[in-house]
Order: sequence, then C-alpha cells, then structure tokens
Amino acid sequence: LDGTVVPADVTARSSGDLVDAMVRPEALLLSAAEHGPGIVTGKTFLGGTTRVTVRLDETSVQVDRPSGEAAALGIGDAVAVAVAPDRTLLVTDRPRPG
Repeated sequence: LDGTVVPADVTARSSGDLVDAMVRPEALLLSAAEHGPGIVTGKTFLGGTTRVTVRLDETSVQVDRPSGEAAALGIGDAVAVAVAPDRTLLVTDRPRPG
C-alpha cells in the first residue's frame, strides 16, 4: 500500500507462482500524514473498534483500528496505510502463465 516490503511465508511457493495477498482489516495500520496517499472517507463505530474507510487512488480499503485511535481521524484527513508485519496471507490458486 505504501511501497513497503512485507514479510510473507513463501516456502510452499515456486518461483514464478502467481499469488493473491490477503490482508484482514485489522492487519492494516493507519497514520495521519499531511500529504499521505489515502483520504479518510468514512468511519463506522463498532464498539471497541472503528472501521475506517480510506480511498487510495481508484480503490478503497477498510481498516479496523481501536476506537480511541480512530477518534483522532476525521473525514477528509490524509493518511498513510501500511500492512502490519507478518499479517499477510498468500494464496496460490492460479496456474502459472504460459
């Protein structure tokens, strides 16, 4: 999301395998960033957790953060989104091209 390399277990993969990277909303991190690539477009209070919707270019992601942390973010705020280390699941369900 922000160009950061994220560690993932690739031991069961072959070179050239196509994979989908799956990340749950609670595995995403948010930080206020004056010129960040994301814009907060919505917030849904879920008790101890708030689901924050962030627009990144042509797509949107949902980020689950503790409500106390999410309270500091307002609609229209610029943010950076990152993946928490070791929280990415790689799924290899597609055949290799060629």
